[in-house]
Amino acid sequence: EGAKALEALILRRSDNSKYLSDLAMVYQKLSDLTTGSQSISACKEAIVWLEQLIERDVEPVEHSHQLVQTLHKLGLALDNRGQTDVAIDNYNKAIVILEQLVQVHPSVLSYASDLATCYHDLGLALDDLGQPEKAIDKYNKAIVITMRLVHDHPNVLSYVSTLANIHHNLGYALDHLGQSVKATDEYDKSIVIATHLVQDHPNVLSYARNLANSHFNRGKILALNGNVVAALKDAEAMAGLKFPDNQTEAKANSLYAVARLLSLASNAAAMETKLSKVGRPELVEQCAKRAVELLTNLKSLGFLDDPDDIAFLKTDADLDALRQRPDFKKFLEEFE
Repeated sequence: EGAKALEALILRRSDNSKYLSDLAMVYQKLSDLTTGSQSISACKEAIVWLEQLIERDVEPVEHSHQLVQTLHKLGLALDNRGQTDVAIDNYNKAIVILEQLVQVHPSVLSYASDLATCYHDLGLALDDLGQPEKAIDKYNKAIVITMRLVHDHPNVLSYVSTLANIHHNLGYALDHLGQSVKATDEYDKSIVIATHLVQDHPNVLSYARNLANSHFNRGKILALNGNVVAALKDAEAMAGLKFPDNQTEAKANSLYAVARLLSLASNAAAMETKLSKVGRPELVEQCAKRAVELLTNLKSLGFLDDPDDIAFLKTDADLDALRQRPDFKKFLEEFE
């Protein structure tokens, strides 16, 4: 209501350009302080006034950057509400402006960083819509920009972690297209970067979580393609991954993913004819037994007690290789 009152007051003035910036800022702040439809409405209002300021040539560079940030924020909010098509429109509008800003002001790092972020988020949205080919193109553009930022500023951790994330999501899109070799290569790159981040910054949860996700996705591809030994290495890397001391739930989620990966590896070992007839049963048992042990330990530590978690556990296709085992059946009976 206060913003609307300020808006009415400003519009009554004949020379109101110097006040419009304050009005746009009010709506930008309002979008930060609210959520859902209120935040979306505030973003839309801010965009209206920022576009007017740019049309009037009032600090066009600064207001163009603010406009880009608001368009991106609006895109994220719309995407979170399932309005992905509209979100994509906002990402594209932001990218057009940022391309111009980067071209005219190549030394301003925030413009290049924001451009890479918009390309990345556009790629995520396109992949969510089932358009991995288009997503891959956007991810590659984001990688080119981010690699340049990392090369020139290797100590800026946000650039480094963003690069790892983009490689991960590019791998995910490639996997959707059935390009498992290329997908694995992207996960390799993500893991190399993320491993260094975790080693140097063990208390940053997002680094550990992203590394675990890349190990899981790579291990899953390897298992499904019969490379059981390599998949086991990813599983053990995840199991040994250190999380911040106060992030026990994140560690538990990672260990549950390890159990899923071991189950997939057990099934892959059973199906893989290239393994020796003597070694194959041992490998199948090793993977499956370790998976059940992990799940049992998680329950004993107080995890897997949420009804949604239990429901997922009972239907998780990644655990199908365990369902006929007596130890797994006994484990499930404890939830009855």
